[in-house]
Amino acid sequence: MRVKLAGELGIVWPENALVNIQYYERMAAENGRQKMKFRVDGIPLSLNSQYNIGTKYCKPGTPGAFKDGTGRWRVRSHRLKANAIDWRVVLAEAMGEDRFNWRPTGVSAAILLFESPDWLRLDRTVRDKDADNVVKPTFDAVQSATEVPDELHFEFHVYKVQSKRTRTTILLYDLGDIIHHYY
Repeated sequence: MRVKLAGELGIVWPENALVNIQYYERMAAENGRQKMKFRVDGIPLSLNSQYNIGTKYCKPGTPGAFKDGTGRWRVRSHRLKANAIDWRVVLAEAMGEDRFNWRPTGVSAAILLFESPDWLRLDRTVRDKDADNVVKPTFDAVQSATEVPDELHFEFHVYKVQSKRTRTTILLYDLGDIIHHYY
């Protein structure tokens, strides 16, 4: 699919994202809730490629254990790649001292903006790169830095923006006990 590029050069946030940001800013101000904004250079590895998957020897009876071709007991191991660990460290540094103060009183909202020149090909067709595969690693990195469980992100909005630079902007808003529900 061929797409058209819209917006002025240097304007990062799409117009509908600004509406969401204004809404959450107002909610935080009216209810005295926390908010946090930070930016990280780069985009995390996708969920599919951030782990080294292998096997290691184990004792019989270990959960998930199986016998290999030689009759020895093994279990699958999933280890984060060095790039994924480095990105988590960079994200924690970008949060600074605020990461120790981020303690939402209930659920939270998150707005993620992924800027990259790789979302489109040169002929302006959409590249096979999913934003949803980098949302979970981003939330995992935030959880690792703040020790706040990522299941508290009750609302989140994700935006992909074609840009000359590659970076991730994250906005977090404490919603307290405010959850919108409809029947």
